[in-house]
Amino acid sequence: MSKQPLSTGRRLAETRTPRVVFVKSDLSFSFKYFYDQDGAGQSLKTWLDTEPLLVQGLLDKLIFLSSNNLTAVQQNKILTLYQQFPAKKQTDFSCIAGFENENWGTIRKLNGQQGRAAGFLRDNVFYIVSLKGHPLELWVV
Repeated sequence: MSKQPLSTGRRLAETRTPRVVFVKSDLSFSFKYFYDQDGAGQSLKTWLDTEPLLVQGLLDKLIFLSSNNLTAVQQNKILTLYQQFPAKKQTDFSCIAGFENENWGTIRKLNGQQGRAAGFLRDNVFYIVSLKGHPLELWVV
């Protein structure tokens, strides 16, 4: 009895269906581009001096957001993403040069309905750029 080789040729194409793997996409946060001055937004010092509950609300929200995935926080309408920075006529804020096409959005519901943090999402890191004590929308309604 002669032995047949296990393989008679080289496999040139993938013959199996790839397995889809879902990766939990946890969020992280950065203040690298934070604009810590009063103007269109507010400084952290202003929040600490006038509305300390908003600082607590921001920290509570960051803890919640970092323990959930991106899909869940968007479904809960805590993080709203707009895909890019709005046109100048649609906002009172000016964009950081070179970041116009980032995935801009807001973290909402800080201390109830008061206060929001605006920034952009890149590679599951939300960069907080601006704070606002009263409802902040990047777009002017």
